[in-house]
Amino acid sequence: MSFLDFRTANTLPRCVEVSWLWGERIASGTLAMLGGAGGVGKSILVAGLEVAVAAGLPFLDAEVLKGDVIHLDFDTGESLQGPWYRRAAAGLGLSDSALKRIRYAVPAGDGPPYLTVERLEELGREIKAAGPVLVVVDAYASAFPYIRSNDMGQVAQVMAALRALAQLGPAVLVLDHTPKPVANGPSALERGLIGSTIKQAGARAVHLLQRVPPGEVGGRDIQALHTIKNNLAPLGEPWGVERTWHPGGAVTFTICDLPEAENRAPALNKALRVIRELISASPIARKVLLSEVLHRANVGERTIKAALAKLVSLRELTRLVEGRETLYCLADTAQVDGNVLPACPGAEKHDKEGSESGQTALPNPVPFAQAGRTAQLSDPEPEVEV
Repeated sequence: MSFLDFRTANTLPRCVEVSWLWGERIASGTLAMLGGAGGVGKSILVAGLEVAVAAGLPFLDAEVLKGDVIHLDFDTGESLQGPWYRRAAAGLGLSDSALKRIRYAVPAGDGPPYLTVERLEELGREIKAAGPVLVVVDAYASAFPYIRSNDMGQVAQVMAALRALAQLGPAVLVLDHTPKPVANGPSALERGLIGSTIKQAGARAVHLLQRVPPGEVGGRDIQALHTIKNNLAPLGEPWGVERTWHPGGAVTFTICDLPEAENRAPALNKALRVIRELISASPIARKVLLSEVLHRANVGERTIKAALAKLVSLRELTRLVEGRETLYCLADTAQVDGNVLPACPGAEKHDKEGSESGQTALPNPVPFAQAGRTAQLSDPEPEVEV
């Protein structure tokens, strides 16, 4: 008896039925990531989204699904998050009563102040009982500080656990960091989220928030929101988000135009975004990848080859050789039929700064599966016992 459930392709669903929490940006029942540098404004933007969801009001020109929200805060703290909720509510013309549908939580009790296996199981039971439409985790590095961000196996376990929470019904949105800038190096948009490529591969949608230099927009407070992955809707162009701080404390978020350089994604960036959409742990033949990117991004073959070379240099992709055929797959999973294939020169070089731009990880990280049972913290220096 096979352990696989075989069916013929003609019996599979004809189309994907998507229920959107936030119109064509975050889908219900899926895991999404929002990345950006520290202090760029991820938490306050998400506070605005949470309030809009609680009240059932459109957010940034897109409809939302009305319902309850659970916000797990391992990063910001109630002294900041509380005022941001009230500022966002005031900006939407709402009173504090609208915030009753948002359940805010921070670590409590004698255990370690982060998510463990047992705590995720407990959270799953809470989700089943409460039925929220949105669960926010702020932020990945502080919720899972014992995970090595470049360790494929550990990251894959965390992403699988988060997807399991989403399969209970809500959209799960995890805030994350982007790598530190490198002088004369690739941009944060090109590099994506910090750490293992499995992190981006494990989410259905990945958005990056970047601040637009005030000098380019007349001193206004504007961020560019890029979608670098979206399995369920077109990627689209980046869009500007303007924050306006009103007398009395209210804040509003509105869609605005971006400077030309921000608004018109160069051909290379288009190719990068489509390759990230297509690539997975399963190797893809080079000629197939070139053809699909050419069709979707409408860019030249030379640009696609340059994008592939850049992603290989960033260790997002690995170039494999099988006979006379060249294939590409995620750098973390360079295997075909269980056999590691020869990678391109330099592929073994790691991003040394990858795990250092967010919160500092605990020393001697332990596998995710062990963390809930063995990890302990002590003051003043954190330690993990294995």
